[in-house]
Amino acid sequence: MIHIAAVFLIGLGVTAESEADSRQRIRQVNSWVYQLQKVDPERLVKSGADLLVIDHADDDLQPWPAETIERLKQGDGKRRIVLAYLSVGEAESYRGYWLPEWHRRPPSWIGRMNRYWRENYPVKYWHPEWQEIILGSGGYLEKIINQGFDGVYLDRLDVYTRWGPTGKGRKHEKSSAIAMTRFVSELAQTARVNYGRPNFLMVGQNAPGLAHTAGYLDQIDAIALEDIFHYGVNAKRRSKRYSRYILKDLLAPARQRGVPILAVDYLANRGERRRFGRKARRHGLIPFAAPSRRLDRLPK
Repeated sequence: MIHIAAVFLIGLGVTAESEADSRQRIRQVNSWVYQLQKVDPERLVKSGADLLVIDHADDDLQPWPAETIERLKQGDGKRRIVLAYLSVGEAESYRGYWLPEWHRRPPSWIGRMNRYWRENYPVKYWHPEWQEIILGSGGYLEKIINQGFDGVYLDRLDVYTRWGPTGKGRKHEKSSAIAMTRFVSELAQTARVNYGRPNFLMVGQNAPGLAHTAGYLDQIDAIALEDIFHYGVNAKRRSKRYSRYILKDLLAPARQRGVPILAVDYLANRGERRRFGRKARRHGLIPFAAPSRRLDRLPK
């Protein structure tokens, strides 16, 4: 047991040393890539991006080997940040935690399927069973940590606007935001303290209103926004009023703290992607223009 403990501590020291400045380095990120399907690690290495977001598993649902994650981090001699996509507000029926019987009779903490994304089901994120799947021993977060990712890219935080432990509707939104922030804090605590990764990164996608909830910005290292200037399958343009409301009103506390804000719009047209990039940078955002909402390829 003594020898095992010693090896563990040595490994922990190497990990801590290699990522010692990650929570500072993310503030210097100038470019990023977001791809969840058909990932070619070598192409990502050559992308030149400072930050990569990928799924923790390949298209065959096999977790990426630690060697692949290290290759992405250090591939061409450039140290880059690599984050694992993690949906904390929806269960996905193609993941290993999903039981076959849930298709016929899902547990009470799983809602109806997302009509826009098949096989995705909103969850009662405060429920102990869901939190055990994410945070428990052998759970989703532990696997991501063991693969060597620098942090997690948290999706579907905005489920809190749908429901919370005290009920549904706008009158419950404040308490729901508190419950989601508590869940994010548990994620951060588990990774940074329980697993000895003090610089493990937490990036929250969407849910900009959480920036006004006490404690949220203490845990989050960056915020990502989808569809800030365009929306829908036809990439319709957002109104200036909408974009200003998100960036100037909801995200004011984050901007005051200097929290990096990543932006992804989904644009098939190359010219639109270039215009989006210029516009995003004028607003102080770090842009990535994805050619497909399926996030299955890089822009050319």
